[in-house]
Amino acid sequence: MKKVSLLLAVVMFVACTSVFMTSCKQDGKERKKRETTETERESPPSLADTTSDYASEAKKFQYMNTETVTFGSYHGEDIEWIVLEKGSEGTLLLSKYVLDYQTYDDPDDPCKSWMTSRLDPWLNEEFFNEAFSEEEQAKILWKEIPITDYDKAYSDYDDELYREPALDRVFLLSLDELAVYYPAKLDTCYCEATTYAVSLGAPRENCDWWLRGPCEITRFDNGDVETGKPAASAECKPQEGDAFLYFSDLPCGIRPAVWVDLDGTVENTIAPSDWIAEVSCETAVTADGMYSYKLYSGSDYETTIVMDVNVDDYLLSDRFELGRLLNDNGWQFCDSNGNPVEYTKNADVSGAWRRANGIETHFGFAFVSGYQLCGFSLDFKKPGDGYYELEDYYRNDPDIAGNYEHYTPLVCFEDHNTEYIVENFGYDGAGELRDSLSYNDIVLITYAISFASKDENAGKNPFYYTDIEGGESLWYSMVYDLP
Repeated sequence: MKKVSLLLAVVMFVACTSVFMTSCKQDGKERKKRETTETERESPPSLADTTSDYASEAKKFQYMNTETVTFGSYHGEDIEWIVLEKGSEGTLLLSKYVLDYQTYDDPDDPCKSWMTSRLDPWLNEEFFNEAFSEEEQAKILWKEIPITDYDKAYSDYDDELYREPALDRVFLLSLDELAVYYPAKLDTCYCEATTYAVSLGAPRENCDWWLRGPCEITRFDNGDVETGKPAASAECKPQEGDAFLYFSDLPCGIRPAVWVDLDGTVENTIAPSDWIAEVSCETAVTADGMYSYKLYSGSDYETTIVMDVNVDDYLLSDRFELGRLLNDNGWQFCDSNGNPVEYTKNADVSGAWRRANGIETHFGFAFVSGYQLCGFSLDFKKPGDGYYELEDYYRNDPDIAGNYEHYTPLVCFEDHNTEYIVENFGYDGAGELRDSLSYNDIVLITYAISFASKDENAGKNPFYYTDIEGGESLWYSMVYDLP
């Protein structure tokens, strides 16, 4: 059983008013910085721009001993790929040229990580559908993509959400991965841009290109704080941990990478199944008085959840009484500041917790941009004072840290038709309810809460013990099996 983390979350950070491009080296080495002028930003390089002597020399020997293949097309140009690796797990390809020219994240919504960048979903949706036919898409493999920027980009933001690998079909190389293939498979970091990328402002020659990580928080002399996004250039030295950092809204080249099964011989591939939140749900009462909920999606998926809670008891007109469900199961409540609050009909509740057998289980709802509702999560903490300042129960124990059985589950729902407003949880700043669920969503939430409310299940992941399958909407929930 492996973990899946396709998370879509938004992390707000302070936008810097100054714009810099910094050549950065790890391990405390000296940094080289230059200011980028407004003229450079507003006037993209022309095709007549010259490159440095180094870049010109690099151009002479680029990819002389590298195998390439043609696969897919983008804006009227066939995509040529460099073969970085071949084996039983597929063939790893990197585009030979910069194919597009974009910012790492939205200028008005700067982020800290690949996990919250705009490029991750763009590559796996818009680019994927534009560049590949249905036959070609079937050859592209799902892969767990490690998040390599946590320690630097999240040194002051301790959240498990940003540690876990993404499940992607199209991605960018990280600096560490680039170092693995440079210079044996990728004999230069110099790269040219396609005609389409040039039309977007990319320089034809010596075009810098985005890397997946590591991002890095930088504090400037004037007091500004920003997260730099890494990029490769002709001058960078991957094996020394050397790359450029781009700040603010500077665009850069995009060189996608994909794992493909070109000859149909790859086994044990990962593929998310259909989204469970959209399936039908049948309710029945078992012979011993338990409530049975059958979730299914045509002939592709079917599972049955049995619990001693009748979901209908907590549905009132268009309201789902989530707070009452938790209260009936012995949970305590807190407000948005982590302060204890009493549960009442109109209480503004942010989270809930329950202690059993030396483990404190936290339940939370949080809005995520782009989703109808959000995600709900169960986090396992060591009991103590306060709600937000507790140590993760499994984090530092080498014997159980990362154990799938105990790992924190986060379940997220995408846009879909909704029926019920969530009571108590999910007020916005104006005091208006904004979050809503389908009946099937409520079945999953009720199951998770009822499971976690039993003392014998303290600290256990409710979805580890089921064969529930998900995809883009059940994150951290052990949603696929590998032999």
